[in-house]
Amino acid sequence: MIRFPIPAEELTRFRGLLPPTKPKSPYAFIFGHGLWNDLDLQATLDWLDTILETSISAAPWLQPNFFSSSASRTSPGKRRESGLWPRLFLTPNAAGKEKPDEWLRSQGNKALMIFEEAVGIEAGRRGVEHLGTWNMSIQSNMFDGVHVDLKGNLIKAMMVLNWLNLLEVEKF
Repeated sequence: MIRFPIPAEELTRFRGLLPPTKPKSPYAFIFGHGLWNDLDLQATLDWLDTILETSISAAPWLQPNFFSSSASRTSPGKRRESGLWPRLFLTPNAAGKEKPDEWLRSQGNKALMIFEEAVGIEAGRRGVEHLGTWNMSIQSNMFDGVHVDLKGNLIKAMMVLNWLNLLEVEKF
């Protein structure tokens, strides 16, 4: 599901992955976002909303009853009356010096920083945690100006694992 609108066959395949009844262990939803839409915020939000709506329609047990007032905006897996639905959105890493000049206006570091900040705000409004990777990757090695090296990807993976470790799965 890497473009919007999301093709029907991809949504059908996604629905098939979700159990219609609550499983014994929670599912964590981790959304990665690349440069597929030139950092178009509205297309990104439409994409995310479609995935969230599809998730709830396929797995009604994910439907939040309410968010606890004791849960902060940044607490992983916001508490709900019926458990938790952990969701994390990763935005793209910084642009490297090898990024082709024709992409600097739409996908350069300034555009990436503005996009990351806006997505963080909008994801939070939807109850989705946000992990921005621009700052952690600004000094990373990027062989093509876009993709971080193995060390950069390992750092991202460790950040996601740390987030997963913070989830209060006993609340599920």
